[in-house]
Amino acid sequence: LKSGLHLWLCRADRKLGYAAPRAKEGSALAAREHVTLPAEPIHRADAGLLMVGLLLGQQVAKPEGPLLTVSDGARAGATAFLDTHPLREGPLVFLAPGTSEFAAFKRWPGDSFAGLATMLASGGFRVVLGSGPGEEALTRAIQQAAPEVPTLHASGAELGLPTYLALLAEVDLVVAADSGPLHMSQSLGTPAVALFGPKDPTVYGPRLAASRVLRYPVPCAPCGRRSCDAPLCVQAIPPQAVLAEISDLLKPTDREQAS
Repeated sequence: LKSGLHLWLCRADRKLGYAAPRAKEGSALAAREHVTLPAEPIHRADAGLLMVGLLLGQQVAKPEGPLLTVSDGARAGATAFLDTHPLREGPLVFLAPGTSEFAAFKRWPGDSFAGLATMLASGGFRVVLGSGPGEEALTRAIQQAAPEVPTLHASGAELGLPTYLALLAEVDLVVAADSGPLHMSQSLGTPAVALFGPKDPTVYGPRLAASRVLRYPVPCAPCGRRSCDAPLCVQAIPPQAVLAEISDLLKPTDREQAS
């Protein structure tokens, strides 16, 4: 209803919106042109492209390649930051344990991230722990739970968004929940292992072919809840399963092994 009110008050010549049932609370009444979505769930990006197609009067294809680019300065800053990693060799895996406070029930437990970091280090991977503003305590707790793992803490609040984006572009793989780092990494073309629980990956999941989605199988997931006292769908994902997906995605090609 709030979004519909904004649209109704707008003085635009054209007012586009989704038809019901995608448009709820009567908000479709505020639009003059409507997109009717399929009965089966589709990715939100595809739904957005249908809206752009209505605007342009023609079908809009899914973009090929990365959607975001980083500046040379930001890339240089990210490279300099990564050069401070305690380890010099091995694939770089970026762990992003945070979500918004509102969506904290989508988080994978810190102990699971610590266990994954330990296994990654034992397997020859380099670990970078990323945090957004207000999430530093999450990454510090993971570092304290796995003190033997040489990690690099990338604080978005300290590095700034351009350098943080460049980091996500430079690493080999990102592990994250349904959160900003996951979707930014996808827009940069970086593969990911997405830790999903309550949300439907068909609608919100990663779009790159070289990405995977993990969820612990429970009959109630996905759901539309905004909170949960026991979100086993995400909390019960075993670190070993995440490691297996990372190892499979980053395994050397035949050409790399030969060289």
